[in-house]
Amino acid sequence: MDLLNGIFFLKIDLNFSLKENDENNCMSKYNPDDDYVIQILVRSKKESDVNIGFDIGNNNCDSGQLTHQKNKDLIEISCKGIFKVNVKDHYEKDVLDDKALWLFESFGVYEQGLKGLKINDGLEAEEYTYRRRGEDVKGFRYPLKIETSSIKKNLE
Repeated sequence: MDLLNGIFFLKIDLNFSLKENDENNCMSKYNPDDDYVIQILVRSKKESDVNIGFDIGNNNCDSGQLTHQKNKDLIEISCKGIFKVNVKDHYEKDVLDDKALWLFESFGVYEQGLKGLKINDGLEAEEYTYRRRGEDVKGFRYPLKIETSSIKKNLE
């Protein structure tokens, strides 16, 4: 049985900066002329109880844009607009769930080498506890305010 995909719209308004993590040197891999994406996740228990990931960039921007620039030892990122994403039918309720938790995952894809950058400012860290190998572990995540709709006009 093939799952069908539906088109959905995400309204995003983010301004934040990233800085070098002390343990790596990935800032040197940043190229201002490259196309980058912001990787985000949605976590909903409404139907699937899974993390659903999306790449947000200028290639799926319906209106607005994703911009980035290096400023001294920071990468400044602005992501404002309405972005189009494909969602498998099985996950539609999760994406449209107004209680879903949207999270910042990373800037760029793995091959671009920027996964080790950390948030400098613009996004609020939230401490949370999760289970790993039978033990409670504390971590940090960066919740986002994302509006969703199956109709673009509802977000304008």
